[in-house]
Amino acid sequence: MVGLKSYLPVLAGHLSTTEDILYERQRKLTRAGLLTGSAGRGPGSGVRVNVPVVTLMVLTVLATDNLADAEGRAEILAAAPSDSRRCPLTGAATFKSALELVLASEGLASTVTRVEVLRSTLQGEIWYRRKGRRLPAVSYFGREGGQSGLQTRCWLPGSDVLAISGELAAIAAGKPLNVLTTQR
Repeated sequence: MVGLKSYLPVLAGHLSTTEDILYERQRKLTRAGLLTGSAGRGPGSGVRVNVPVVTLMVLTVLATDNLADAEGRAEILAAAPSDSRRCPLTGAATFKSALELVLASEGLASTVTRVEVLRSTLQGEIWYRRKGRRLPAVSYFGREGGQSGLQTRCWLPGSDVLAISGELAAIAAGKPLNVLTTQR
């Protein structure tokens, strides 16, 4: 299995940030108990790359640029409920669950045009294409509080969602990380 620290340079490219910034977020989430890894030092220890771990890392970046707020805002965003009780794309009840299902399936990921977050109100959206429809559909999460005032939006393009999904599938299949980095 690949350790998260080894995958951070690849993930940083998708999230338009640096490996160091992502590593600080990983450390903060680990201290908060949101990420857990194997005990010890060196090979075989630390947080492993898997869909839930990478989803949480993506959510921390979408939720805020401020490291001090990262775990609290990511937890709120992750728990944001679907406005239609279940996400129309994935059937998931929360934003994190829906994003996990998207990242776990290249088929679903290929339909996503973007994953967007309204940072000021911590509302999530998954924009996707439906077969036979010209306009994209949107699955909304956490809008019960409404929107007012200045809104800051942050989104991850669908091409990066699909790339991350493909990388996670390759890692799960046992492909070495250097294969992923040479494909970028």
